[in-house]
Amino acid sequence: QGEGGPSFIRLGKRDFNAIGRFIVERKNDINRRLRNSNSHSALIAQTQMQLALAEREAQRLVAHEVANNPPKALMAVIAPDAVGGWIGP
Repeated sequence: QGEGGPSFIRLGKRDFNAIGRFIVERKNDINRRLRNSNSHSALIAQTQMQLALAEREAQRLVAHEVANNPPKALMAVIAPDAVGGWIGP
């Protein structure tokens, strides 16, 4: 975008695989910490907040990617003058 606007990075299959591995690694780490921790509720609350933030960021990235590079299957259903094969009046 223009000056001062957000800049986005296009993510590929490798990037999403790395993100998935990170999330699984983090989950395993949290499970280990829960087994060895007395403050379960504080750790759970902290983890839930981190997860909510990560989910929000993931939703934003997916929405941005779809807006800038719509999947071909979606474009086959939604065209500028037709939706699902129906052409308006």
